[in-house]
Amino acid sequence: MRTLPVVAALATSSLFSASASASHLCGAEIYHDHMTALMYNLELHIYASSTINPSTYNLEMGDGNTAPMTLAQIDTLPSFCCSYRLIYTGQHTYAAAGQYPIGIELSVRSADVINIPFPTNQSICVRGIINASSPFTYNSSVRLTSPQTYVYFNGNTLIHETTPVDADGDSLAITLGTPSGNFCNVMLGYDMPHELSPPGDTSWVDLSSGLFQFQDPFIIGAYVILINVNEYRNGTLVGRVQRDMKFCLNGTTSADVPPAPEQLALVPISTPGHFGLLASGPAVCSVMDAAGRVVVNELVRPQGTLDLSALPGGAYTVVLANGPSTRTQSVALVR
Repeated sequence: MRTLPVVAALATSSLFSASASASHLCGAEIYHDHMTALMYNLELHIYASSTINPSTYNLEMGDGNTAPMTLAQIDTLPSFCCSYRLIYTGQHTYAAAGQYPIGIELSVRSADVINIPFPTNQSICVRGIINASSPFTYNSSVRLTSPQTYVYFNGNTLIHETTPVDADGDSLAITLGTPSGNFCNVMLGYDMPHELSPPGDTSWVDLSSGLFQFQDPFIIGAYVILINVNEYRNGTLVGRVQRDMKFCLNGTTSADVPPAPEQLALVPISTPGHFGLLASGPAVCSVMDAAGRVVVNELVRPQGTLDLSALPGGAYTVVLANGPSTRTQSVALVR
């Protein structure tokens, strides 16, 4: 065990303490999977310290329309900072080809954040880019397979691993940015985490691996960072995912590296009817049709492929089971 310097942060939002008790959102990110032609499956991941949350959200799709996102799954996370991940799912079909900015503005931030001025006056706003242009540039978004709560110490350096995986094999450029606030405007007065520490400390993210590091944190409390992940294909921007996240420092934090994070997702690949499995170990894939009948039940190896090309067109539900980890998602087959 290591001990952080016990330096308490001054309260920055005492005037808003009443409203802060209702704010439990920690962060968010948006993913999309290309299904066929101009149709996409969507996932909104919201991190929160409570499961008291709306059952639906509306995601702005960049074409003047919104996609209703319905709560599909709640994951309990081993974190003293933010205990739950709520996964909302939906679909959207574009009327015309193009590159579309997507996004959503969520509630207000929690009062314990110390690198944002008056955090309970600031929304969480996350964006993304969907490329619905042609068979050559259709794109499924990169996945950050480590949860936002995967934060630990290596010596005196705080580390957050994003573990990006892109099924399309696109080139990734990962940078830190300034979070957005109310009305999705760029937040004024935002400080990078190291800017609250003594001179000489720094925080950065690796351009390709997405490994965030914060050298010698000095003040205990909660911090917000924004990680931008841009996907490039043949030099052209084809997608973007933003991770707006909060991490917390308490008095003592383990210096031991935790076990590898979960990787469990099914993503479409370029071969029609085939899906790639992102998993840390073999996973049982149970595929159910609209009537709830299991039509495929197959063990797939890590980074293997699930072939559903023989099934009739339609919507299917897939349950992935990898040891104690399970994940339910929908896929669509068009004939």
